[in-house]
Amino acid sequence: MKYLKNIAVLLITAFMLTSCFDEAYETNENGLQYKFYDQNDGEKPQIGDFITINMFYGTDDTVLFDSKRIPDGLTFPLDSPYFKGDLFEGIMMMSKGDSASFKMSADSFYLVIAQAPSVPEFITPGELMTFEIKLIDFQSKEEKEMADAAALESQRLAAEQELANYIAQNNITTEPL
Repeated sequence: MKYLKNIAVLLITAFMLTSCFDEAYETNENGLQYKFYDQNDGEKPQIGDFITINMFYGTDDTVLFDSKRIPDGLTFPLDSPYFKGDLFEGIMMMSKGDSASFKMSADSFYLVIAQAPSVPEFITPGELMTFEIKLIDFQSKEEKEMADAAALESQRLAAEQELANYIAQNNITTEPL
């Protein structure tokens, strides 16, 4: 009987130890766990670049955010890492078209990156969160400003044309004041 009890304890211990580490994930020198699904050799984004990503994140049983409802992806400037092994460090490992999964502590995400006053009640302290990210595109701050200016100019010209068409279609001859 004691023999079976020892085997049961050994099996439970082995299961618990192997469940703590997902062997499909690699760990970089700063402790970030990552797994690439698609990985290209190409230029990587730098701090300050504007990145466009599709992302969802959550815990093992809950999706907390999903950007798929954002038509052109989620775009924001790539911040410098807040600490060694954070999510931004993982994004800087990616090239355009890459998709990867990253794991980090919920405490670190909420308290440091999101700067929330506390971790949500439904999250266990120390629980790992998974971030699934596809890097759609990135551009430097200068490239983003030029693209935004071009888009704004295009919208201005389209609005002027729309106004001219309206005036012509409705025979408006009164000069604006």
